[in-house]
Amino acid sequence: MGGMIEVKSLAEAMAWALLTGQTPYRKRTPRPGVHAWDCWLRDQPTSLLFVERPHEGPSRLITSAQYAQVGQELLTTLPAATLGFTFHAGQAVVDDALLAAFCFREAARFPGAPDHAAALAVATARRELWAAALPSLPPARAVEAIPLPAHGFVPPARLAKFLATFTPTLAGKLDPSFDVVISLATETAGGARALVRHAQNTFFWANVQAGVIESVEPVTGRAALAALLEYGFTLEETQRARLRAVASGNEALAVVFERGFGEGRARRLVDVRAPEHTVVFCEVEARDPRFRGAVVAFLVDGAERVLGWREIGGVDGYEMLLGLEAVAPALPGPGGERPEVEARAELNAHLTEIARAVEPVLRALAAPATQADQIAAIRPRPGDAEKVFIPEVAARLGTLVQGYWDQDPPRIRVAPAQVHLAIAVAPAGMLGGSPELRAAFPRGWGELAASLLPHRTWVAWSYRAAHETRGRDLDGLVWIDDHWAWFPNLVRLLGPEH
Repeated sequence: MGGMIEVKSLAEAMAWALLTGQTPYRKRTPRPGVHAWDCWLRDQPTSLLFVERPHEGPSRLITSAQYAQVGQELLTTLPAATLGFTFHAGQAVVDDALLAAFCFREAARFPGAPDHAAALAVATARRELWAAALPSLPPARAVEAIPLPAHGFVPPARLAKFLATFTPTLAGKLDPSFDVVISLATETAGGARALVRHAQNTFFWANVQAGVIESVEPVTGRAALAALLEYGFTLEETQRARLRAVASGNEALAVVFERGFGEGRARRLVDVRAPEHTVVFCEVEARDPRFRGAVVAFLVDGAERVLGWREIGGVDGYEMLLGLEAVAPALPGPGGERPEVEARAELNAHLTEIARAVEPVLRALAAPATQADQIAAIRPRPGDAEKVFIPEVAARLGTLVQGYWDQDPPRIRVAPAQVHLAIAVAPAGMLGGSPELRAAFPRGWGELAASLLPHRTWVAWSYRAAHETRGRDLDGLVWIDDHWAWFPNLVRLLGPEH
């Protein structure tokens, strides 16, 4: 542990930790006004000891330029959209926005220093946005409520036997054939405690004294899951520092992927689109691709230039993956396989292609000059109902739909300000079981899915004004072999009362 560092507040202490590249993971208060922080510095454990001595005037520890540097780095990680985030991840954003604002204010306290008013305004606006959004964000799931992966973190038989008959040996002499890596080390009285991960994502604690492993404690089941969430869903500090440097200058996302993760790599999971930007969620793997890294969300513009990014670790990172349909079985299996994540990425790419293909049709429906012709073009043809609904529903609905179109063809009224188009695409067979896809469709489509043939793809869409979350919402467009057909008001037509 280093010497005592005098700070005017805990906010200044946190700014100092970030400035020196140290990430606190445990904080203690041994006596009033004294704070001991356990930190990571480039994946090595360190300690900081602060004493609070409040005073007016500029900092005696951090310069104006250094405060501005920390504030700008924090500003880069403050998302401009709350899409997809959980409550605890959102609370962390609020805390970082407060710290960024503090840094810009402190930077301006020095004689002759710039006022940083523009950056301070952005940090304040982001804090207000996220503080207002917090009540509506979904709560992070408790570790106890998260399902275990199919393989349950049970070590393979040979490793289990080795652990059961383990005798003290030097840490450097650990049997290399077991293919393990030491992923965490924490200092203890007179020694250290290391969390060791095996290639199949199984764990054990190794208690080390004077370089000798005194004992081992196999970790399985839910305790192993907790260890993975706490220590596996984080970027390495070297990756974090590299990402700060690469992603702060409006670089293209492809460049950030190439240069931002060192020896690791990023896997693009899913895009959440808004009218003016997209949030791209990625899974970042550590140097060893058999182990998960953090979830990172990038905010990008239409040209896929990075406007900001946010690391989402621990339980929140796992909860985020669950929200993106990377459920527990998508954790690496015994052989490192990850079929569900790969299938989800392939499905997302396919649905994005369909959304791009249908966009001209939906734009034509909203334009007065082309609306009538486009509505006529997507009227269901005779026999279409039999191609998209189960037989008993098709028999009842076919005549009903044709009569509906003959007597009162659908009309679309879009306000002049509703120029932004939001599109949701889903295979019928997934609407009943996928929470993410079902949530993008109007209420009732989850129950409606049982009446649909599973292989057809349906579209719901909305014309919205800027900053609207709801607008002119429509649904019921389906692709049938070589044409689009529109079955409006399906939830009402096929509801229980009918």
